[in-house]
Amino acid sequence: MELILTDTHLTDTNIEENLNIYNQAIAIAKEHELGRVLHGGDVFNSRASQKLSTLKGFKRILKLFKKNDMELYVIPGNHDKTDQTKTDSYLDIFDDHQNLVVFKGTEKPLQIGSDSWLHFFPFFQEDVYRELLLKREIQPGKNMMLTHYGISGALDNDGNKTDSKIETGLFSKYHKVLIGHYHNRKKIGSKIEYIGSTHQANFGEDDQKGFTLLKDDGSTQFIQSNFKKFIKVSFKEIDKVEIEKKIEEYSNSGENVRFEFECSEEELLKIDLEKIKKKGIDSKTKIITKVQSEEDINETTIKFTSSDLVKNLISYCQEEKIAADKRTYGLKLLKEV
Repeated sequence: MELILTDTHLTDTNIEENLNIYNQAIAIAKEHELGRVLHGGDVFNSRASQKLSTLKGFKRILKLFKKNDMELYVIPGNHDKTDQTKTDSYLDIFDDHQNLVVFKGTEKPLQIGSDSWLHFFPFFQEDVYRELLLKREIQPGKNMMLTHYGISGALDNDGNKTDSKIETGLFSKYHKVLIGHYHNRKKIGSKIEYIGSTHQANFGEDDQKGFTLLKDDGSTQFIQSNFKKFIKVSFKEIDKVEIEKKIEEYSNSGENVRFEFECSEEELLKIDLEKIKKKGIDSKTKIITKVQSEEDINETTIKFTSSDLVKNLISYCQEEKIAADKRTYGLKLLKEV
């Protein structure tokens, strides 16, 4: 059995949140008498560079593993590399740490059961990924893989279908494929699973985040993690009493909260957005343009007499300098109405 997490995306602003996640992972590993935790890539967030405070934050994470006599096995994700055609990654800075094992994609698979093998395969640029994947040697028994990529047909973090040369057929020889990269959990067929990130990154992601237990037979078990959630509260109707109740409910929740209002410009004026902001709640509005019904239109219809119509036509022709013959023709048409 193996415990897997992925896409922790360490920055200088979420070090404590990362430490919380890794603490949870270590506790679960100990509960199942495991001596290691596997990471499916994107340990870091910035691809361009890492701040010193971020690197020090990862050093704290490694100290946590050492303190608990636990190993961390990692494959680099796309956010962990500056050159995605190479095996090098930011993780190489720490490769001499005794509790960290970094897989570059060329290693033999790890035997995790009597007849089960786990391949560790990092992120690469598409052509390099495909070439190296096809070169991997399959072992006798169940071959499984932990990798990091956007497979063709999978939904990306924006909900769009991925168009890629890396198709599901390339993994036909594998009994189970567990993937990082996309943050919402999803399955592609019976063998391929995106296991999802450990915590929400924004309001666009679902809250089904956590850890995956991979059993020797290839079956998996999801374990929900604890984290500061991103919660959306929708208002289709503007009810001041209901809004006040929700402000009271969420102002001290400790979560990232957004109120989403779908209303007209007139209704928007009734909402105290400044008060909502002061309570630490984000807000987003979608202005709905009201379409007038036939009844509404009839109620606002202005009635004109024939004399009014003639006066308005003459006035318009003078302002626009309409020729006399055309003005005469217009007056003739009015008389026929």
